[in-house]
Amino acid sequence: HLVRLGALVAPVTMDGETYKMQGNQALSTGETKEAIFYYGKAVEAGGEPKQMAVYHGNRAVAHLKLNQNTEALADLNKAIEFDSEYAKGYLNKAVALHRLGNYEAEKATLVAGLEVLPDNAKLQTALSAASLRKAPASGGAGGAAAGAGG
Repeated sequence: HLVRLGALVAPVTMDGETYKMQGNQALSTGETKEAIFYYGKAVEAGGEPKQMAVYHGNRAVAHLKLNQNTEALADLNKAIEFDSEYAKGYLNKAVALHRLGNYEAEKATLVAGLEVLPDNAKLQTALSAASLRKAPASGGAGGAAAGAGG
C-alpha cells in the first residue's frame, strides 16, 4: 500500500490488528497460504502480549490446516509464551503434538493449560479424550484445531 503525499510516495504501515483481520478474511475464504502471510505480517508489526499470542495462534491454525504441524507447534509455543492464559494455544498445541505422534507431550500440554486455567471445559474435555485415546496403529493426522479469530 502506498500513499501519495504531494510529489512523495510513502508506504503505508498497517498495524498488527489490520493484518490479523486480513488473515482472518483470507482463512475464512480458504486462502490459507495468504492467511499465513498476513498473520506473519501481524507478528512483524508487533503488539501487546495478548495480541501477539493471537497472531501466533492464528498463524498456527492456518499451518494446521495445511498439515504443517512443526510450524504450527513453533507458533503455538510462542503464543503461550506471550500469554500463558491463551486456552486455544494449549488446545492447538495438543493437536499439533498429537499429529506429530508425541502423545505424552500432548497430555502434558493439556495438563499445563489446566494448571493455568483449571475451569476451562475445552481443556478438560481434550485431556479426557487424550487420556482415553490409544496411539494410532498408523500415522493418522487426527485432531481438529480450535479455530482462528480473536
